[in-house]
Amino acid sequence: MFSLTTLLNILNYIRNKKIKSLIFSFITFTLALLSKENAITFLAIIPLTVFFVYRESVKKYFIIMLPLIGAVIVYFIFRFNALGFGSVSDQSKNS
Repeated sequence: MFSLTTLLNILNYIRNKKIKSLIFSFITFTLALLSKENAITFLAIIPLTVFFVYRESVKKYFIIMLPLIGAVIVYFIFRFNALGFGSVSDQSKNS
């Protein structure tokens, strides 16, 4: 649900040009990533949807991808703080 809400917020930004939609897309995509890791596939789905529906310029794609990439960075910071940098097998060898 959060991934689809992110897509809707991006499409709202394209139609209305309001920064508020980009902020909501950052929040909802962060929640999508925290809910389920498969949401990262929307990093490809959203630009493809925008390309096939709106045919926007490269500058617009860059603007659209900023909140999504920011959300991925936030997600990886949370993930590495919770799990650390090593894998499970690396941690069992050190014990």
